[in-house]
Amino acid sequence: MADVLFTALGLSFFLVRLAKGSWVRNPVYLALAIFGSMAGLLILMRVYPGAEDSMIFGNLAALAGAGCAISLYDLTT
Repeated sequence: MADVLFTALGLSFFLVRLAKGSWVRNPVYLALAIFGSMAGLLILMRVYPGAEDSMIFGNLAALAGAGCAISLYDLTT
């Protein structure tokens, strides 16, 4: 489970930096990206057990979850 957490954290920092700028100025987006990437990985673990250990599927699920969380927040604010 630790590798799933490290994947979610690393990808969240990267995505927020790429999409919204510095994560120090945008802590809400960082928190949402971490939550969304963990949710994406947990959904992947539920649908396809063991797929989160794959480098491609794990990163894609984390990226999709973080992107969805950020875009949903942007739609509601």
